[in-house]
Amino acid sequence: MNQSLLFNDDFEVLVDQSLVRFSGMASGRKVVIVVKFKPNVLPKPGAISQELKFDLEALVEEWTEDNDLDDVTEISLSY
Repeated sequence: MNQSLLFNDDFEVLVDQSLVRFSGMASGRKVVIVVKFKPNVLPKPGAISQELKFDLEALVEEWTEDNDLDDVTEISLSY
């Protein structure tokens, strides 16, 4: 199921929770994406590379192939 999700460039590293949070827009709705990292591979705040952003966006796109975005407001994944 290929659905349109436009990603915002609002990546945020939350060190205390070992996750990266960013958002996207789907059918006019904001969808928050939360990606849990192992503490030893969590990027430093403000140091998310463009390559990692693309990898995380690809991870979300894979998720959308198997899941419906209709009523989703948050997507939680692991990296």
